[in-house]
Amino acid sequence: VKTMASLRLLGAQPLFPGQSRWLGGAVRQRHKKTVDVLLLRDLGSLGERGAVVPVSPGYARHRLIPEGVAVLSTRGPVVDKFKADIGVLEAAEVSELQALAASLAAAGPLNFERSVVAAKQRLLLPVTAAELSKAILAERRVEVPAASIAPAPITTPGNHTVTVHLGRQRVPAQVPVFVGSRGMA
Repeated sequence: VKTMASLRLLGAQPLFPGQSRWLGGAVRQRHKKTVDVLLLRDLGSLGERGAVVPVSPGYARHRLIPEGVAVLSTRGPVVDKFKADIGVLEAAEVSELQALAASLAAAGPLNFERSVVAAKQRLLLPVTAAELSKAILAERRVEVPAASIAPAPITTPGNHTVTVHLGRQRVPAQVPVFVGSRGMA
């Protein structure tokens, strides 16, 4: 009977990497621990659309592939087709975001009214990025995360321009803002 120990003592080597046992001439392979998948949508935990990421085979087989979130990246022509489709989708998305940026810039200013500290010509409460985000949603019907608005907060009364970065591609849009003052002495 040939055992692993006796085979090692005789100087036997595995035939290829990953081979774990010799069983009467039969070769037994270890299972691959990860498979590479191409993401078709953004997933916060894994990556962005178009990225090739390693995941466990069960996660790919039972969740990602059936839900249409990913495809196996080992299929050459399929992956090339999906990458081309993703490129077309991103180009269309950028053109839509540029049109949206132009409409945000062309619209009138967002109006805020704040109390002013007379001696310093500063707002008592600044206009924050979260307030700007809510105003853009209410008046322009565009959802913008507060983190993509710069510069914020606005601390002085008057006309200002804030830059809003739209979408995953971060297309910049210039949004006019007017902060009126009340209670000036």
